[in-house]
Amino acid sequence: MALVWQGHQGSRLRGTMSAFFMIGSAVSLVSLGVAGAVTPEILTLALWMVPAVLGGYLASRFVNRFLNAARLRLLALGASALGTLLLTGQLAALAALQP
Repeated sequence: MALVWQGHQGSRLRGTMSAFFMIGSAVSLVSLGVAGAVTPEILTLALWMVPAVLGGYLASRFVNRFLNAARLRLLALGASALGTLLLTGQLAALAALQP
């Protein structure tokens, strides 16, 4: 989604990405719950992530001041590239383990 919205104004990109991930996370959590894949351990791990989410939200108030259009675009492209590399590496590792 960052690639799709990279050329838009910063506030619109951030708002759209936030909504995208919020709705996507909720749908994923409900789907995993229905499938029986949400265990107490998973919920505990999720609760451990709440402080990081709140910290990121608070930090964004200060970081947004330094993100002009060019920096925001580079950040969006960098995050997308990093995600691509991590996913490709994970898939390659899984493929290597297959007989």
